[in-house]
Amino acid sequence: MLRLRDIMTTDIVTVPPELTIRDAVLVLSKRHMGGAPVVSGRKVVGVVSLVDLAEFADMAPMDRNALEEHTVSEVMNHTICSLPPDTFVDNAADFMRAADVHRVLVMDGESLLGLVTTRDIADAVGGCAT
Repeated sequence: MLRLRDIMTTDIVTVPPELTIRDAVLVLSKRHMGGAPVVSGRKVVGVVSLVDLAEFADMAPMDRNALEEHTVSEVMNHTICSLPPDTFVDNAADFMRAADVHRVLVMDGESLLGLVTTRDIADAVGGCAT
C-alpha cells in the first residue's frame, strides 16, 4: 500500500512571509501551482494559495500599488495541515477531505519533507498516465 513518502513532491517551492502579494502571484502562476508553504528561516509558518491571494486582490482598494504594499503574511493561512511521511495515501485522502484542503505538507516534526496534492493522490490511486 502506498504511503505519502512514495508519492510526495520533494522539490518544494516555498515563499517567505514578507514576499509581496504581487510577487507571490507571479511565483505561483509561473510554476503553475495552486499554493505553497510559507517558510520563515527553516520554520513552516503557514500556507498560501492562489485563492487566498485572489480574495485579497478582490478586497484590496483599486490602488495600483496595493499588491506591492501588502505581503503574504497578511493573507496566508496559519493552519498547517501536515502528515508524517509514513501515512497511507488513503488515510491522507480522508484527512484532506475532512480538512477541506487540496494540499498537505509532509513533515517529520517541524521539518518539511515534501508536499502532496489531491492531484498526486488521484494519480497514484487511479494510475493515470499523462
